[in-house]
Amino acid sequence: MWRQLQVIAGNLQPIRPPPHPDTAREAQRLASSFATRTCTFNLPNETNDRLTELLPARYDQIDRTCEEQSNSNTPLSHLELRRVLKMSGDTSSGADRITYSMINNAASDGPSSVLTLFNASWEACKLPSKWKEATIIPIPKPKDLGGMRPIFLLSYMGKTMERIVLNRLRWAVGPLHQDLFGYRRGTETAECLSNLLCGTICGDIAAAFLDFEKAFELAICPVVLSLLALKGVCGRILIWLKDFFSCRAGRVVFQGQMSHLHQHENGTPQGGILSTFLFNILMEDLICNPLPPSTKLLCHADDLAFYCTGPAHVQRAQILLIDITTKCRELRLKLNVAKSKAMVFGCDAQCAQLYILDTPLSWVTLHQYLGL
Repeated sequence: MWRQLQVIAGNLQPIRPPPHPDTAREAQRLASSFATRTCTFNLPNETNDRLTELLPARYDQIDRTCEEQSNSNTPLSHLELRRVLKMSGDTSSGADRITYSMINNAASDGPSSVLTLFNASWEACKLPSKWKEATIIPIPKPKDLGGMRPIFLLSYMGKTMERIVLNRLRWAVGPLHQDLFGYRRGTETAECLSNLLCGTICGDIAAAFLDFEKAFELAICPVVLSLLALKGVCGRILIWLKDFFSCRAGRVVFQGQMSHLHQHENGTPQGGILSTFLFNILMEDLICNPLPPSTKLLCHADDLAFYCTGPAHVQRAQILLIDITTKCRELRLKLNVAKSKAMVFGCDAQCAQLYILDTPLSWVTLHQYLGL
């Protein structure tokens, strides 16, 4: 920790990994690996079969809703652009090297030119292909030797337009579920933890912490769009979002070497402004299911936790696990049973085994949730 503080203060240089013997090949390998994580074959056959059953109805609903008229169909305005430019600070830029400060400090006709470009995209319901291309910087995982975490850098121009669309989308959707804590204004990790801890003082409790595998990478466009349609989102914004999901791609930059462009089949585009909100739409539908009595379900990003209190709490926990598993198949979410855990509070040991898809859930006495 002290070394990290010294690095932040500028007194020490960060420790850099040794150069790779074949950086070009490693860049290609990493790009292929990150793209593979978005492929449909990562999902169980049962999930894909259920998805195939539901897709025709979802596509029909999306097509009908796209044809409806909406207040959000109006052209983007100068006021909307000014609002999002004020809240944007410079970070690492995408492949086009354009930063927010460049847009903010453009000549007097600069904002008008930007708005003309945005409205051309809005009218056509199409995004420029360069906005869909990510530059991916792999960062070593601190607890996984050899593992890499991808950092996605996207076009600032595209992200600026995403901010405008996000404001319109929030207005159209309205408030999200109160037990959805991640990526929302006015909610923090502490609120989710306090809700969980308050529940653990209510006597005998069975709790489960569920982990999702490749949750962001495997989110599928028709599922998210159909959920938005159910919330009343319609017209041009839905058509624009449909194109937003399509034809995404990324290239890795590793130790100065850049890979070829690799297509990403599925997923909410990582690094995008809209992505976390769209993922929340997916998770909200999961936690909106009717719950058994004396049961609480909490969600922070892709971390799901629930607890059951009172008599037969373990039995009710199993019922909820079955409901969650069934819903995950419909939403195309993949539970990671190996990393999911169960705990009891207020009693010495678990009363019965809990299962996810016939696989027993491990009971633990200590578990790290949301960093604690």
